[in-house]
Amino acid sequence: DKLSAEQSLASLKANPQSYEVDPAKYVPVGVVTEMQTQLAALTAQVAVGGLDKVIEGAIESGKLIPAMESWARDLGEKDMAALNAYLDKAAPIAALKNQQAGKEIPPKKEDEHGLTDEEKKAADLTGRSHKEYAALKAEQANS
Repeated sequence: DKLSAEQSLASLKANPQSYEVDPAKYVPVGVVTEMQTQLAALTAQVAVGGLDKVIEGAIESGKLIPAMESWARDLGEKDMAALNAYLDKAAPIAALKNQQAGKEIPPKKEDEHGLTDEEKKAADLTGRSHKEYAALKAEQANS
């Protein structure tokens, strides 16, 4: 076997054109490098998207306060498993659950004509009854 390997090597050295690369088995290094770069970029995008969802969910559930977001993001980028382990052990703070600024908008109170407090004030200021103002509002919405 050693002799046949040496003979094959000698044959290749003597006639280098006789050896052809099978394109089904080998690709140029440049193609592999480009694929590795694209894979790394896609992996980073998926990781960031997943990290965003984890952090948003933790804030909404009260396991993280908004001030901890940058800390959680840094930890998640370095070690997602450590962040998940922390969040699994963290007890939600009931007072923070769905109470972050801008998350809940109090429902507008409407009267029997479907007017909000602001619309009732506008009707009063213009000298119209709430019923008349509601009719004008409906008419405007239909046009």
